Amino acid sequence: MSSEYSGSLLYSLREYFLSCPLLPSGAFGLQRLDSLFPASALLPRQEQQLVRYLDGGTLHRFDFLICLRESHTACTADTLDSCARLEALGGWIRQQDRRRFLPFLTGGRQPLSLWPLGQTAGDEKEEKSIAWRLSCRLTYLSLPLKAAEGGVG
Repeated sequence: MSSEYSGSLLYSLREYFLSCPLLPSGAFGLQRLDSLFPASALLPRQEQQLVRYLDGGTLHRFDFLICLRESHTACTADTLDSCARLEALGGWIRQQDRRRFLPFLTGGRQPLSLWPLGQTAGDEKEEKSIAWRLSCRLTYLSLPLKAAEGGVG
């Protein structure tokens, strides 16, 4: 998977997550609207082609992480709050998937599902911070070029 390819998926996902009402001004400890959900909060993990169809379309799985970092000096209440926010975000993602409100994807890609897989926390020794991670999976259909352009046959 090229970095441009995963970058366009991450951009679409970032725009999608900015529509989440759980990200009001000041969410995730950030005050500026353009920093609400920084691009660095999304990290690609793995993209895998699952199926290739006879018409040239392909089914893909794109796993990514939503990351939240906080200082080791954060108090226990802040740490629990960060964990609860990611858990609430996971609930919002599940709810949007059930409603079929999925990200808008470019390049002939059609989203089929978006689902949280679980969250973890780990020490970032070099950065002296704790990284909270919510693993997610986007499943999408990549349409053949002619179908994506609206062409016939």
